[in-house]
Amino acid sequence: MKARQDSPFTKFLNIIPMSKSLVLLVALLSLNSCVTVGWKQAELLESNDFVSIYLEEYRGEEREPVDQGLQHPIIDLDVHQLAALFASVSYRESRLLLDDHQGSLIHERIVWDLAEALAKHLPNLTSAQRLRFLVHRMERVAIFTGVYLTSGVLFSEEEGKVDLAIDMIEERFLPDDVDPKSMRFYRKPTRMFNSGYSLQLPKGFTLTTNSESNRTHPLWFKAPISEINNLVEIAKEAKSKSNTPKTVITQPKTNEEPKVTIKKTSAPNESSSTPKSLIVYQGCDIYQVGSQYYGLPPGSGTLDLDKIKNRSYKLIFQGNNVKEVTSSIDQAVEAGLLKR
Repeated sequence: MKARQDSPFTKFLNIIPMSKSLVLLVALLSLNSCVTVGWKQAELLESNDFVSIYLEEYRGEEREPVDQGLQHPIIDLDVHQLAALFASVSYRESRLLLDDHQGSLIHERIVWDLAEALAKHLPNLTSAQRLRFLVHRMERVAIFTGVYLTSGVLFSEEEGKVDLAIDMIEERFLPDDVDPKSMRFYRKPTRMFNSGYSLQLPKGFTLTTNSESNRTHPLWFKAPISEINNLVEIAKEAKSKSNTPKTVITQPKTNEEPKVTIKKTSAPNESSSTPKSLIVYQGCDIYQVGSQYYGLPPGSGTLDLDKIKNRSYKLIFQGNNVKEVTSSIDQAVEAGLLKR
């Protein structure tokens, strides 16, 4: 009968005395405790239909808070400054075998909710804490439904500047897989990583450069408070002129420009029985009715408000601005629901 061969692991245990085994076990546990040093997700501060805010804290080996010298509160940023900050940043996604995709970092309809939530909690932070935000946006294109998540951290390393580091942009999840109370963030937003995304920043905002490797972080930037204040003034001026007639223009998404027809329009009248098309994008007519925008596929005729109320359209795109509608149209083209 053939003798049973011990495994290498069994041989290893046999040659180590019990006392040494205990020492080895204690050493492994000690190493495990060292891994806990760093930024930790402390608690969920608040959550609503679109935004969740989390507190993160830097902890040492004994799990005690460690001062990071962060500038808090961040120059007392108010909701208008925070809204201007997030509304001014967009992104570009490089996609294999597909055209690059561009979009707003935070959708226009969510910017104010995010700004209000952050402004509420920023003054309460210590120098060992920072805020993480999670934006969850439901998107429906015909029968396809998904939740798109954008996540990042807000803090300040030097006086007069705000730091924003992003680790997730418009990543799609099934609705049942998203629960803000149980979310765990394993990526380190201030670490260098290749995500396929790049940020498009307004004047004066700068991407952060790693002092050791001299490499630029693609999703971490610094925004001077003075430049944010300029954006606030620009937004106020634009709002005061919003009631004047204007030309509606959509920017091309890629080098292969979709066919766009530009039309002159006046301020819309929601009670009008015959809405007029603002632009034609990818063959779809886009209409504005009050504060809402609608896109009708080719062959659907003129927009009928009664059909919208009765949900009679087989396919229609809706958004709070032209950009949201054109983005939904692009997704429908990619999904094969519309032809270019």
